[in-house]
Amino acid sequence: MPDAVWSHFGGDPVPVELPASGAGSVNPLPEGFHEPEPSPDGRMLAGHFNSREPRGERMAVVPLDGGPPRLFPDVTINADWSADGKNLFFLVVSGGAGNVWRQPIAGGPAVPVTRFSEERIFRFSASPDQKRWAIVRGTVASDVVLVSGRE
Repeated sequence: MPDAVWSHFGGDPVPVELPASGAGSVNPLPEGFHEPEPSPDGRMLAGHFNSREPRGERMAVVPLDGGPPRLFPDVTINADWSADGKNLFFLVVSGGAGNVWRQPIAGGPAVPVTRFSEERIFRFSASPDQKRWAIVRGTVASDVVLVSGRE
């Protein structure tokens, strides 16, 4: 039987096998690391952390075999793993248009996957080979009505 224990971070339990001896243990987690999501191969966790620049929550990837966490301050918290575990896909809204971007885990700049010029993206999912996408797009309509008690 391997010398290991099961552990979890954050609110929702995510089973992660770590050596009980501490060898190869995870380095300190980024500030406020939470909502971990294991990579498809189970070797990494992607989760939210509190970023100071830019302010707000962003994504970090923690290798479970040791090594420092990889911080992605430009990746928003709506990120999902690619099927091969090599990328994070996330949404960017600019000028009222939503687009899917890809951030390689190995490093380098994020690149756009889609190039829409209008409408928001509400949900997206890639095929395992990342060549086909299911994307739910549309607009958000809202009205404001002022009700006054004056006669």
